[in-house]
Amino acid sequence: MKYRPHRQPCRKSGNGHIKLKARFLAALLIAGVLGNPLARAADKYLLLNYAPDGFTTRVSSATIIHYVADKFGAANRTSSLKAGVACIYFPGARWTDIPRELALLQKDLAMARESQIPILVQVDTETYLPASLLNWYDPNLPGYDPAKTADVEWHGWDRSTAIKLCWRNWGSPFRIGPAPNFLSARFQAYEKGIYYAFVPVVLEWYNNLPAEKKWLFVGWKCGWESAYNGNYRFFSNGNAYYGSTINPAWSNHYEPLGYNAAKTSGIRTSGTLTENDYARLVGMHLTYLAKLAIDAGVPKSKISVHGTYYHTVQEDEESLTNPFSNPGSSFYPSSSVCWASNTALFREAVHTAEAKYGATGYGYGEFNLFTSDYKAWLSWFKARLHDDPDCLYQALYNYDSMYGRPDVERALLDAMAQCPAAAQ
Repeated sequence: MKYRPHRQPCRKSGNGHIKLKARFLAALLIAGVLGNPLARAADKYLLLNYAPDGFTTRVSSATIIHYVADKFGAANRTSSLKAGVACIYFPGARWTDIPRELALLQKDLAMARESQIPILVQVDTETYLPASLLNWYDPNLPGYDPAKTADVEWHGWDRSTAIKLCWRNWGSPFRIGPAPNFLSARFQAYEKGIYYAFVPVVLEWYNNLPAEKKWLFVGWKCGWESAYNGNYRFFSNGNAYYGSTINPAWSNHYEPLGYNAAKTSGIRTSGTLTENDYARLVGMHLTYLAKLAIDAGVPKSKISVHGTYYHTVQEDEESLTNPFSNPGSSFYPSSSVCWASNTALFREAVHTAEAKYGATGYGYGEFNLFTSDYKAWLSWFKARLHDDPDCLYQALYNYDSMYGRPDVERALLDAMAQCPAAAQ
């Protein structure tokens, strides 16, 4: 299965990514839109994203980790720009379970240590969920409980608007289960159970690394482009499609969700939800996850969140900054004014997080330039990853934008050669 999210950094923009031509990207890099070119001594990470369960990845963990080791391992030992992997685990998905995903995690961590390849860990608690967790609507399926209307999203202010299903578009639309109420007690208990099952495995591995190998743990990422009305979209009269094989046409005309979370949190109980309301709700969700991670023992400097851009600095701060983690977002450049302005606002929010909460920088939980141009990638890796004093890591969505692409591989190797490791 081809796996590339169908998303844009501007939350209100339409469908799909606008491929960026190499000459346009080069102009942006020269203009310095994306950051301060002054370098920081700390290691920076370019990570190839994949999922080790085989659902979203055509090759195995061993293939990808060994590929990174063979292609970039020698450069990793001499450069402050490191190549690694970003792995997603799906304990709630229909095709797997917690023991299976834990086994995959342990295997990947062992390979990362053996191959000396840095790794970023993401354990999904919001995008693929057990059907039984949110089943308020079908007595013929496991987990049925009408009280679970409290745990799904609503498209209005009372339980009569609880949803039974949603749709997602990652290149093509498909049907999924209902959007969860991120702030319900039952849903948060589910997330806590997942974190407390997976974090100890990561910490045991990390704590057993010798001091000179601690760099192999890039960190723990909370959320997955967390937002409303994007990865879970509900259309008019959507519940009527439950039990049918017919689906509505994908469009930007949809029934907004988030009313249950707003009511649960107390930020609003009537009226129309605003962008600021959504930012606050996402911030509550990501703050909860980040606090779970830090309470479970993950060092604060190793925790990052993954949300989306908004339209004001205040909204970015509300959604992406908190006392327990570094901020993070996706980056899919386009020619739109929305993209350029939102990138600048995000950077202001990063600086606020550093000043207010002691954040050590930011990460791009997803990014891609959608080009094979050597010069564009070389400029990006050097100037906008390594030399950006605030950037900690960037996760390339997906691995196959590097794997088997000689010009992109060469660009990274040449950038690594230009970024020698600090003397020990």
